[in-house]
Amino acid sequence: MPASIFAGSKVKTLKGTLSLNGGADVISSTTDPTSVAVDASPGSILLNTTSGKQYRKNDSGSSTNWTEVGAGTSGINYITNPSASTNTTGWATYADAAGAQPVDGTGGSPTVTWTRSTTTPLRGAADFNFTKDAANRQGEGVATDITIDLADRAKVLTVTFDYEVLSGTYADGDLTVYLIADPTGTPVVIQPAGYTVQSATVGTTMRQTATFQTQATGQSYRVCFHVASTSAAAYVVAVDNVICGPQSTVQGAAVSDWVSYTPTIAGSPTPSGTSALNAGRWRRVGDSIELNLFLHMGSTGTAGSATSAIWGLPGGLAVDLTKLARGNSQTVGHAMFWNTVSESNLITQATATGVFVETTAGGPVQANNILANYQIAIVAFLPIQGWSSNTVMSQDTDTRVVSARYKGVPSTSITSGIPFYLDFNSKDFDTHGAWTSTGAHTSSSANGSKYTVPVAGYYKVNFHIMLNETSGAFNGTNEFFDVSLNKNGSVVSTISGRPYSVQQYPSRNGSMLVSAVAGDILQLAAIQTSGSSLAIFNSADLAFIEFERLSGPATIAASETVAMRAYKNTGSHPGGGWVDTSAYTTTSLVDSHGAFN
Repeated sequence: MPASIFAGSKVKTLKGTLSLNGGADVISSTTDPTSVAVDASPGSILLNTTSGKQYRKNDSGSSTNWTEVGAGTSGINYITNPSASTNTTGWATYADAAGAQPVDGTGGSPTVTWTRSTTTPLRGAADFNFTKDAANRQGEGVATDITIDLADRAKVLTVTFDYEVLSGTYADGDLTVYLIADPTGTPVVIQPAGYTVQSATVGTTMRQTATFQTQATGQSYRVCFHVASTSAAAYVVAVDNVICGPQSTVQGAAVSDWVSYTPTIAGSPTPSGTSALNAGRWRRVGDSIELNLFLHMGSTGTAGSATSAIWGLPGGLAVDLTKLARGNSQTVGHAMFWNTVSESNLITQATATGVFVETTAGGPVQANNILANYQIAIVAFLPIQGWSSNTVMSQDTDTRVVSARYKGVPSTSITSGIPFYLDFNSKDFDTHGAWTSTGAHTSSSANGSKYTVPVAGYYKVNFHIMLNETSGAFNGTNEFFDVSLNKNGSVVSTISGRPYSVQQYPSRNGSMLVSAVAGDILQLAAIQTSGSSLAIFNSADLAFIEFERLSGPATIAASETVAMRAYKNTGSHPGGGWVDTSAYTTTSLVDSHGAFN
């Protein structure tokens, strides 16, 4: 009897693949296409009838380049075999040197095992079982390699997975999650937030979330489940649905509440007397500021001296004239100007610093004509430099680390009386690859070493430098040694001092704050007026610069507190030089993680 396309009330295809007019396919299969290559066109969908999962093809031909539909909140999962649907391909156990952290997560002679189990799996048809015997296996674990997209460099990624303690005695932190950057090159171990796998009663299903920041360069990483403790207890932990990828963030226009402020007014008209008032309110709406301003000169108000009036913005804000079709000729609002006998409808225009008010006839509202009992009410809408129309909402705040530290300087001397933009040429770390070293100090800011701000915010810049000067070049009279922080070629702040003529190796150190937007250039400049060319000590311990973007608080992990407080309670401090720790003891008042020794 020939095959039928009818099965009860259903219509079925006669083959497992439905071709949509020769383009994409809809495939019914028991194969996990992220582990076993499946031939299909881009956009094809594979329905796994064993695990119940769906996959989407990303390229042409036979490959494992399929993405699980709905894998992770972003739809991206870099783990090629997340759930042992058909095998454990892509995962390998290892035995590094005994330690709480992995070394490179590969090789050795491990005794722990990582197997596929179809017995009551956490999800779908199967899950992974991590099995440790009754012995100290610190340093062993299992790992899988991933390759991230270029778009996810210097970004926060998330590792999540379901797990269940199936048997044995498992304690908090027996297993941990680690990432290794550049695992086949120069491995860098990354401890994510939420790296400790918590204990649970046998049979209780749990979910783990760990977040980490990728490096500014490179795309290769290794995800490790690492035996961190020295416990000799045996246990079996089931693991399933392992996801490593970017989190999707909820974005929307930033609209703040109204905030009161007192605007500055060019020409300085001074309201005073009965009902005098100079008041302003503002709020953020996307990439712009909305203003509601009111000035009442009062019964004895004093006019200003300028020929026009400009109402200023709240501190630190500047108008982005490039977003206005006609620049500072653009109408950005409306105003009403009146006294006890007359009134005028006015229009407002933008300036770089605020709102300029003109009459409908084209003449300016002159500050020296704003007299007693005059009143002005203004509403305006202005784009602001550094603001974006979309922002990440509070539950998804961008808490990525943005920081860099460079040390050591070239042997180049700095000439007396000329500011030199300093170079630091040995990297400790740079999360976004933002520092550009030119290999020499230079008097040209355009050609000098620089830090290009990668993410808008408030930055703290720390530094220390020391002049290699022993001959008493400074005479102590009207001579100085200054270090300044420059933004886009202009001085932000300066730390200054006058070295004594007998002082050897005069130094400067400090910490300065600066508000910056992405693309701003930060540079450190030094000037000395000894009359001689002087070098800066190139020792890495004596010359360094650090950049740190300040960030609001972020939860380390659910219900996790990290705190320690201790005090000295016996013995005496020996004084004079290094502390002899045997001379006194301490008592710990609070130590949440047993970290104090």
